[in-house]
Amino acid sequence: MSETKSEITEEKPAAETAPAETSETRAQETSAVEGGKPEKAKKPKARKKAKKAEAPSEAGDPAENKEEKPKKETKKEPKKEPKKETKKEPKKEAKKEAESKEEKADKEPGEKKGETTTTFNDETIADLAKLTALNGRGDHMQFSLGTRTSVGYGEKPDIVQGVLTLDNKILSIPQFKIEFNGWHWVLINCNLKNSTTINGEEIRSEEPVQLTDGCLIRIASGNRSQVFIFETSYDPNVEWKSYLLRNKNKPITIYSSEALRQMSDASSERKNRKDYPHAEFMCIGQSWHVINVNLDKGVTVNGRKVTGTKSCELHVYDVIRIGSTIFAYLPGRLVYNLTNGARKNLIISIADRTVNVSWNKKKVLLKDINLTIEPGNLVLLLGGSGAGKTTFINAVTGYEPANAKVLNGGVDVYENYNQMKYEIGVVPQQDLLRGTDNVYMTLYNAAELRMPAGYSPKEIAARVSEVLDMFGLLSQKDSLVKSLSGGQRKRLSIACEYIGDPSLFILDEPDSGLDGVIARELMERLRRIADSGKIVIVITHTPDRVIDLFDQVIVLAKDSNKIGRLAFFGSIADAREFFGKQKMEDIVKCVNTREEGGDGRADELIEAYENMRKKKEGEENA
Repeated sequence: MSETKSEITEEKPAAETAPAETSETRAQETSAVEGGKPEKAKKPKARKKAKKAEAPSEAGDPAENKEEKPKKETKKEPKKEPKKETKKEPKKEAKKEAESKEEKADKEPGEKKGETTTTFNDETIADLAKLTALNGRGDHMQFSLGTRTSVGYGEKPDIVQGVLTLDNKILSIPQFKIEFNGWHWVLINCNLKNSTTINGEEIRSEEPVQLTDGCLIRIASGNRSQVFIFETSYDPNVEWKSYLLRNKNKPITIYSSEALRQMSDASSERKNRKDYPHAEFMCIGQSWHVINVNLDKGVTVNGRKVTGTKSCELHVYDVIRIGSTIFAYLPGRLVYNLTNGARKNLIISIADRTVNVSWNKKKVLLKDINLTIEPGNLVLLLGGSGAGKTTFINAVTGYEPANAKVLNGGVDVYENYNQMKYEIGVVPQQDLLRGTDNVYMTLYNAAELRMPAGYSPKEIAARVSEVLDMFGLLSQKDSLVKSLSGGQRKRLSIACEYIGDPSLFILDEPDSGLDGVIARELMERLRRIADSGKIVIVITHTPDRVIDLFDQVIVLAKDSNKIGRLAFFGSIADAREFFGKQKMEDIVKCVNTREEGGDGRADELIEAYENMRKKKEGEENA
């Protein structure tokens, strides 16, 4: 999916104008983080001006803004000439209009144009993750993280040799530590006097707490606080912005170029749009809610997926993920990042995959398959017998390289195979488990093979127990593998691949031989794995009983030359519209040959999809 963006009429808030800083305004911003010395190569333009712009403090009290807005505008801009001032002084006029009673009822939330994002790099470490410090004035700061980082108070914002400092006096020295233990990131709270919360859950001990991508960390003391956003990958090219939630009468619609065309408003204006609604923020009663418009793509709040069309009530400091964009709901505003998430995507571009059938002849197995999958997606892989599903999987994983370019998280799988093979987990249809081993030792042996070198037996044992609990196998840890039920054995087989924490997970018929209830329970676990920020691709011959759990579908088909081609890639709803079928099994029948009992429409549908893809690319590039 392309970058998620807002398409609302934007009202410029009072924070755009940069008045002279006084001791009074300094006193009102005790919880905001002052600027520091950024890395020279990435220093934003006009950063000093943006830093002096007035906005809510970290506590986000909108009342403080309202007291200072009219004072400045009354001197400079008469209310009688709004149109003239809009042309010459757009920022000042927007501020004046925000305070004007006659215009107030028609305003949308305002984007703060004075905001900047300053990047601080620790040159002593490799950039693995990122911590962004948010504040009300708009000069957000993002810091590169290594495997161990200490965060606390300092005279200026900086990060050197794993020590990150901010000049916010509520922070202690240190306040907390962030570490990577080989399979996930953890936060260690070092000061229990302050209130430390992660996505609203208070941390009351110094025990390590797991962090996931997009976590909101809040340190509070009295009415002052400091908010951080943690991300599991590092990208310096991110811009953070805000919307002030001033008007409660109009929803904020978030658009995404790959959102579904499931819209209640079917007007011609809507139909002709390139972008379609993904989600909406709406004030219901006195509370803001997020509504999942694009049911197949999904919206998460604090890591939990919003199901159905019901709205989800938001609480202050909730974290909302829509596509690849992270929104933090702070007092009186939404803060969000602009990033395309391309570094985490799986990008597949297969020109062809051939095999030698004689000394002077080659056979083409796959041809012209191009698609991009974002993290967080559970993807169904469909295709009849001989369509090339296994060949496609082997090409993607690098097990049988094709004439292709495969990038997983921005890293070339073929050129870095020894590294990337640990990032890809493949669960075959037939497991390779030894029946005479017990469950615990089976998973422990898998951990020794798949986890990074250098971990102690105690650390490996902790990871094994964690994964056993995740897959519901803790009570069977002493049981022999041969005594497990079919569903339990499947879960153990998946756990053996998951123990290494791969970013790409591929499963070949994991529900084969399972009844409907057990199969659904297994697929729901895969859904949760995808929701944790991973890409999960599943081959199954009985997709319709669990189709509501999937985000996207890949359809492969044999053309008239017996070559595997891409007949469709997209959302489940779009697949139903494209093929004119509601069931996935009927879609497979469409592309199968007549000899196989199908409709024999493979060539027609391959061509139709290619034309549709080219048309869409042309519209997006227009």
